[in-house]
Amino acid sequence: RVPCLAAGRPEARPALVKLEALRAETKFSDSCQLIQLLACQSVHGGQLRIVDARRSVMVSTIRLYANNQHVGDIGELKNQWSRWKRVRTLTVAAGQAEVRFDLPVPVVATNLLIEYAAFHENPASHPEKLQCPRCSRSVADRHGICKHCGDNAYQCRHCRNINYEKLDAFLCNECGFCKHARFQWSFSVEPSFAVQPISTEAERGRLE
Repeated sequence: RVPCLAAGRPEARPALVKLEALRAETKFSDSCQLIQLLACQSVHGGQLRIVDARRSVMVSTIRLYANNQHVGDIGELKNQWSRWKRVRTLTVAAGQAEVRFDLPVPVVATNLLIEYAAFHENPASHPEKLQCPRCSRSVADRHGICKHCGDNAYQCRHCRNINYEKLDAFLCNECGFCKHARFQWSFSVEPSFAVQPISTEAERGRLE
């Protein structure tokens, strides 16, 4: 009889991996990150570090979603809430710098969605001020035009995009920059080989 060698091997354990090392593509809305993973993963939990937070706008609730649907472009899943499964809701205290979390049951995912869903009330002692990204002066104009240099204070400081549909958006819907804090995500994962069942003719067509 041939001995079973697999029985003596230690089981693979989840590893904490930075999101940057897991993602293939990322798209954004004014409050969400949509991440397409490089490979299918079994997600067990994770960790969030909040860096350089400003007290004027602080997130209080973050919702995590996942699915195992293969898409050509992660942007196809934007605003398609019926195609996502909520797997965890995180509560963040004002000024909290780190959040660790586990999932009740590991989730198989090829895509993740992170929604910055709710915020702490703006304390009266720290009112939000509109600031020009070029000259750093306060801007009082309701259209965001700086009277000193003529730049638009509503533009993203990284890519200069302006979200005219939501001028006070939490995230830049083009590059994902957030002026209120930096969010550093890591997830506890292990490779998964689970396959999502084909449920529509469109999905069948993509595989042919």
